Amino acid sequence: MFDYQKNFPFDPQAFAVNSAGQTFVMAERGKGIVGEKEVSVLEEFRLVSQNQWEVEDGQLVISKNSERVAVFDSLSYQNGSYFFSGYSYPDNKPVMLWNHRPLLEQDPNWGVLIASSFGSYQSSLKRLIYSLKSQLPLSRVTIYISGAPENKTDTFMGCPAVFTIKSAREFTPLIEVAQNPQSFASYLFLLHDTCEVNSGFASLVGNLDVGLNFDVVLAMRGGANTQTFNLGLYRRDFLVKSVVYLNGLYERNLEEIRRNQQQIIRELIWRAKLVCFLGDSADGESVAALGKRDVYGTGEQRQALHFRKCAVVKHTTKNIGARILR
Repeated sequence: MFDYQKNFPFDPQAFAVNSAGQTFVMAERGKGIVGEKEVSVLEEFRLVSQNQWEVEDGQLVISKNSERVAVFDSLSYQNGSYFFSGYSYPDNKPVMLWNHRPLLEQDPNWGVLIASSFGSYQSSLKRLIYSLKSQLPLSRVTIYISGAPENKTDTFMGCPAVFTIKSAREFTPLIEVAQNPQSFASYLFLLHDTCEVNSGFASLVGNLDVGLNFDVVLAMRGGANTQTFNLGLYRRDFLVKSVVYLNGLYERNLEEIRRNQQQIIRELIWRAKLVCFLGDSADGESVAALGKRDVYGTGEQRQALHFRKCAVVKHTTKNIGARILR
């Protein structure tokens, strides 16, 4: 039995408590899945600091309102994080406790990928680049402009820009990183050229908890009546491991990719060992609809969606479902 009193490496108030076993959930940061399994946050385990803790017989015991809610009796160390395993009380469900490890601590130079196309990049990218300039050095931003007449490397508004004749729509940057990973940071946040970021972007993304070594952290979870996007944080090594699947997207025509976008996102994250969603399209809090307007002067009305937990605004023409519009 592990003696917490002698060996506890961190103040328990620095930890989040989540349901575990084969599936993990990020308390206060969304929902998590392994493969296609999904579980919800156990509300009574929001933060240890809101509860009480003590050591009894070498075990760490968490209580709330004087009632025992969890007991932790084993410790392991993986990828820079301490994992404490135990069970909830009295229903005896597996739970896990780990130290928060922000992205900035893991990779201070995490990067940004932007998916764009040759036909639209000169008009659509300007809003996004202007919004990124105050958030992080533009040298950490790489733009992929697909469907170009020739392959070349250039710059656009101070950002490295890769022009490629191939295209898999918004999946193009993920494919290119999987094929040529050596010059990229270990974590990369994917944006579309129809996005812009708010002032808290770098801080919110930099403090994302990667203590569980997530392969993918998506900005929003879709649902039966709502669509999602592939916007979010990707672990470079996961993209490399998925290179065969990703390369196959270049073999599909663009209309097929457009039509099957939701399926492709599901197939990609199915390959991940661990996925976190920062928001839910149905909760009305993590994702907000800001209204429609012709933001790019093309005559096309776009719905602005604000992903609050990463300070990203996406201007979309998609019908993202009625539940989010409240």
